[in-house]
Amino acid sequence: MYDLVAQRNWISQIDRDLPPYFTPEEVHRILDLCENKRDHLLINFLWQTGARVSEVIQIHVSDIDFYAGNVKIITLKRKKPYYRYIPLNQLKGELADYLLEKGLTRNDLIFPITRQQVFNIVQKAVLDAGYDKERSHPHTFRHSFAVNCILQNIPLIVVQKWLGHSSIQSTMVYLKVRAEDTKAFFDEIKF
Repeated sequence: MYDLVAQRNWISQIDRDLPPYFTPEEVHRILDLCENKRDHLLINFLWQTGARVSEVIQIHVSDIDFYAGNVKIITLKRKKPYYRYIPLNQLKGELADYLLEKGLTRNDLIFPITRQQVFNIVQKAVLDAGYDKERSHPHTFRHSFAVNCILQNIPLIVVQKWLGHSSIQSTMVYLKVRAEDTKAFFDEIKF
């Protein structure tokens, strides 16, 4: 049986305003202006994994699998521990260099800093790049990751898994970025 309530909920989820995000060009500008390697890696890590700030500051060196090319992240917004694995791709080289330079061991935290310190690092980097204060939050990089994935046609179910959303409806808000330019879709329809 078709569930009209579920359809209405789905449509209202998509109709919500898209959260603030950065374009890839804006992120690259922010990264280019980072003053030190740790800050660059931190912002790049937020951008390329979509992890929450509370998750990033709990990642140990042992959570990085260079052979498989991924990072294990515990999703903290669930009742039971839930681990997700995010591909590292271009981040591997920068991460390996940083770990070697710092001499970190398997049990060390990669970013042994507080949430507030992460917020301050991100805010400074965003403002130094000339962007508005509204977007100068670590969570903006999570939204940017999701939007970037959607725009590159990553299946919604994969984006949901990478973000650690328990419900796909939480992930569907990012579909709005595709709905904003409907002409591109119409041009691809065959009649």
